[in-house]
Amino acid sequence: HCLITHGHSDHLYAPDLEMRRRGFAYPEREGALTLYGTGPTGALCEPVIAQYGWAGEGRVRFRQIAAFMPFSAGPYRVVALPADHDPRLEPVIYHISDGARGLLYAHDTGVFPGETWRYLEAERPRIDLLSLDCNHGPEPHARNHLGLEDAARVRDRLAGLGCLANGTAVVNHFSHNGGATYDELAPRAAALGLAVSWDGMEVEA
Repeated sequence: HCLITHGHSDHLYAPDLEMRRRGFAYPEREGALTLYGTGPTGALCEPVIAQYGWAGEGRVRFRQIAAFMPFSAGPYRVVALPADHDPRLEPVIYHISDGARGLLYAHDTGVFPGETWRYLEAERPRIDLLSLDCNHGPEPHARNHLGLEDAARVRDRLAGLGCLANGTAVVNHFSHNGGATYDELAPRAAALGLAVSWDGMEVEA
């Protein structure tokens, strides 16, 4: 199962699906890889799936999802929520739950749109782990991406709604836009009660 937030090439490069061909990276012992995303994401994935005739082979499938409509991905209940990013691509973030604990995966978004806040205020989903965009690092930024201080404000608003089960919040999705190394960013994040992710990081929530 692969949840796709949007179709920008740093998040989805559909030609790479070729690696599911026989003789490449396709594991014969496993079932299909199911991709989930909004309509514009499907417009990128489905031509590649059709090109290799995978619909009948059970290698790759695409399932179109819609904001606010819960769906199942394996054992998980997933809800896509609108993101503040390139609107042409119908970008989303995801709340993922196993029935006991929940993750809010919120990358490539600025401060959430009003419709997403209204859903969160009404549903109050449990969030044991909050993973927030921090593309702009220590620089203030609230639209399309987040900086540290704006990420902290999003965390605080979620806490005020009673969604955060234990307050675990991690910032992620960094870029050159922030102009900070991990060692420069981590203490500033810690002062705001945020953890900075690193490759291979594991979080017990």
